[in-house]
Amino acid sequence: MITAVAIEDKRNNSNISLRFARSPYFAIIDTLKQTCTFQENTFLIAKPK
Repeated sequence: MITAVAIEDKRNNSNISLRFARSPYFAIIDTLKQTCTFQENTFLIAKPK
């Protein structure tokens, strides 16, 4: 189960961590797509607990 998603933007050296408890993987991705604008040099990293 995915419990944490980290978004890292290499352009300005920022590192934003968003935590979702008890959320399926695709639900997290859909939520992020709705609330975040992804650039081609932005990395989406998901790690299972």
